[in-house]
Amino acid sequence: MPIPSLTNDAIALILASHDEHRFYNGAGTDFLVRLADLASAALSKLRCS
Repeated sequence: MPIPSLTNDAIALILASHDEHRFYNGAGTDFLVRLADLASAALSKLRCS
């Protein structure tokens, strides 16, 4: 999942599970989008320090 970045740096968050049925095509992505937003906000604070 790409994470929005304030720079040209490429950032990715990779989620995995031992359960092969955990992630599937019909699963909603609302949680993943929110997680990407939170990670982006946290990383942008680290870069500004």
